Amino acid sequence: MHGIAVAVRFLLTRGKTNVLRYFTMRSTAMKIMWVSVAFLLLSGLVSDAVLAKTVSIAGNSRTQVEGKCGTSGGVFWKEGSTGHTYGCMNSDGSGIVCSGVTAAQKKSCDTFRQAPVAHFPTRDEAAKGEMATK
Repeated sequence: MHGIAVAVRFLLTRGKTNVLRYFTMRSTAMKIMWVSVAFLLLSGLVSDAVLAKTVSIAGNSRTQVEGKCGTSGGVFWKEGSTGHTYGCMNSDGSGIVCSGVTAAQKKSCDTFRQAPVAHFPTRDEAAKGEMATK
């Protein structure tokens, strides 16, 4: 009888250990997954904040923006009957938009830059990289 009790206790203890290990490992995997999701979400939010910025209109008057735009080779637009803004779109995709309809918009400009584009190497670039590492 004592031998059966020891065997049952062994099986229950062994079973509990496996069950505990399963839940412990599962919770670790879940923690890693949630931390990864939070990191990706945060980096996405931060990267958007870096790509666009609101600045004061001081130093960005219509003539100043038009002058900077002309020297950088961008395209300038001015306020007209169809719009309340002026600004510049540079050839690299960056630019500035100033003024607007509301009082707050009339005192500010929004700058933006081109979003980084992933560059995948061509076959020639990859071959050169492999040769450089050998």
